[in-house]
Amino acid sequence: MSNNKIISGTIDSSGNPITPTSSKSSRTGTGAYQVKFPADAFTENPSVVVTPTTENLGDGYVVSISLQAVGPDGFSVYIQNLSNPARNVDASFNFIAVPRN
Repeated sequence: MSNNKIISGTIDSSGNPITPTSSKSSRTGTGAYQVKFPADAFTENPSVVVTPTTENLGDGYVVSISLQAVGPDGFSVYIQNLSNPARNVDASFNFIAVPRN
């Protein structure tokens, strides 16, 4: 059973928090980010929703966001520009993590 925390935040394209959050974040490569939750925030995998914020990319970008390795301690995010040619891009993103029960 989880500790019933809801954790949310906005992370900039460099991997730094824009909004105050209890999570820690880092950019691990081009378009790759890791978010770590505080200890004991969740005892089971939470439900996580991530949305990209692409205003720093300019017009005409279509991006894909991949959420991976979701666990009680955090998750990884990968952002890719789907324009021709497809490639990883740095972009800010928003997230919210909630207990599943």
